[in-house]
Amino acid sequence: MVGAQKLQDTDISINPTEVGLQSILTRRMLDRAPAGFMELAIMEHKNAWKEKNEPDLLGLFSGFSVVIGAAGSALILGEVGAGSMRLRGATEPGPKPHVLVLHPYHIWSVFGGVVPLTSGAVAAGGGGAVSDEVLRENFVTRLLGMDLFESALISIDSSDDGYGVAMSKAAIILIVTHEGDIDPEWNASLRGWELNFVGEYGYAEWTDSYGVALLGDLAVPTT
Repeated sequence: MVGAQKLQDTDISINPTEVGLQSILTRRMLDRAPAGFMELAIMEHKNAWKEKNEPDLLGLFSGFSVVIGAAGSALILGEVGAGSMRLRGATEPGPKPHVLVLHPYHIWSVFGGVVPLTSGAVAAGGGGAVSDEVLRENFVTRLLGMDLFESALISIDSSDDGYGVAMSKAAIILIVTHEGDIDPEWNASLRGWELNFVGEYGYAEWTDSYGVALLGDLAVPTT
């Protein structure tokens, strides 16, 4: 009441852009293709939409100011835990739920911190509840109070490194102004169908302090 302060926000500009692709299925080809080929092509368009949209969001992870881990080093459980504690222990903690997004190779590295991977190190049923669940199901769906998601679409650089993240769901924002959909059109001059798939979305980092980048080696596992 005594020291009045001004409440203000910082503008973030998000400019949605169209993304799309086109396939041409000629009548001649369709006459020779298996039944349902057009439906298969439509499904591939939808998969392509996902493989464009998801990496765009995953690419935001490296932009967070706080980075834990190092290039060339396997991500370990302690670093994931440190990321979680940084979210919780901040002066203004990121609102829950908190999520963990990692590449499958990151997860394999962290796996070694939950279950000893040396031969015979864990007798059947002797590793504890968490270890047993990891051995049965490959990994737990929650780790250190965070929902765990994996994505093989996380970019791997030329040195076999990549970024995962521990973050509040308020850390980034995705604005979808038009869900991708198919608009088939017959093209007489091509004697075929044009499958036009177009959508529109924009995305941005929303609050930098609500995310912690997790950097680690993503070389193909061999052991």
